Amino acid sequence: MEAMDLLKFDPIRARWDRDSDCLAFTGTGPRGDVAFLITAEALGEMLTPGGESVDGETGVELFEEFSEDIFRVAQREARRRGVEQQPIFIFREDVALE
Repeated sequence: MEAMDLLKFDPIRARWDRDSDCLAFTGTGPRGDVAFLITAEALGEMLTPGGESVDGETGVELFEEFSEDIFRVAQREARRRGVEQQPIFIFREDVALE
């Protein structure tokens, strides 16, 4: 079993990062915290395939609504990319694979 299968996510810890125009959240595992950023475009894609980027307020609302899907994508991307370089960005293409 890989350590990345053990990441736990807390939707309450999410926040909008204005500098990167992404929503920041953290997964916690046996080796510590893993930082993630999901882009405004990826959040828009979750709402409507091919959709537009969202603003911060909408991004937080979408994160709450789609947190289970977002955490599944984050878990997959952490396994695929590794956690050595953080934050792990989640892009439109990553959520479109769902």
